[in-house]
Amino acid sequence: TGLQKDHCIQVDTPRSLLNVRILCGLGAVSLRNQSLASLEGMQPQLDMNELFLQNNMLADLDHFIPQPKLKELRLENNFIISFKGFCTQPKLEGIWLEPNPICMHPHYRLMVAIVQNNNYLVRIDDQLIDREDRLLARALAPYVGDALRAGWLLDTEPSRDADFDMTVEEFQHFHASPHAQYPMGLEPERSGMQR
Repeated sequence: TGLQKDHCIQVDTPRSLLNVRILCGLGAVSLRNQSLASLEGMQPQLDMNELFLQNNMLADLDHFIPQPKLKELRLENNFIISFKGFCTQPKLEGIWLEPNPICMHPHYRLMVAIVQNNNYLVRIDDQLIDREDRLLARALAPYVGDALRAGWLLDTEPSRDADFDMTVEEFQHFHASPHAQYPMGLEPERSGMQR
């Protein structure tokens, strides 16, 4: 099992939630078709059970903070290429991602189960998570969960297209090194997991 990192989408002037007023009515928040490229400015919505973010320009989930009562997350028709920034949602039961680019990855469902890593999540793209995937996600989460949340992808084969490609063991050693050298554009962020 290895980790890969690709960066293929750049947004020059992202629209974020900093200037969007969020109203939660009947437990649902709809931010569909808002041209959002960032979730910066996201605040906890204490009454939000459902979040609709379809048809935006999101490439990842950076700035997506835990929402205490969120049960359903709709992310269809964005440009999501990784799970960068995804925080475990304490009550999340279902997440919809198709047809984002990440869904073309053969292990995207497993990666979702790893980054969410709790017993509440039962559906990914309206399909039940089977027992084998849940057990595998629990086993892998301590080793690759933070890397996935930092934008890395899980794979079983080396990829020629990846900007950076290493095994889980190599990543752990690399990440622990105080002198890790990252390729241009993949420098670590100062908070959270380094990539």
